[in-house]
Amino acid sequence: MFLRLLTIAAFASAAAGPAFAGAAFRYSPAELHSDSGRSAVYERLRATADAFCTIESRRSLKAFRREKACVTEISGIFVDKIGDADLSALHIAEVTVSE
Repeated sequence: MFLRLLTIAAFASAAAGPAFAGAAFRYSPAELHSDSGRSAVYERLRATADAFCTIESRRSLKAFRREKACVTEISGIFVDKIGDADLSALHIAEVTVSE
């Protein structure tokens, strides 16, 4: 059995007002039963968040920081929705190291 998570993120644009976009992630609860499975889920989760948050014309440090914050936020939302304590600990460790 695979579960599919969808998260909606709001973005504000000065010209167009707020916009909403969705990111979807799929995993099997059985993957969370081992450290290697959790790591694999987390890697895919981060890759999904990264693809969702990528700014095509990233040219500035400000854009890079915005993208990094987006990846952290979206992956955190997915981790919270999954609700696995060990996956949460993995996410916290990753965020702490990357700051």
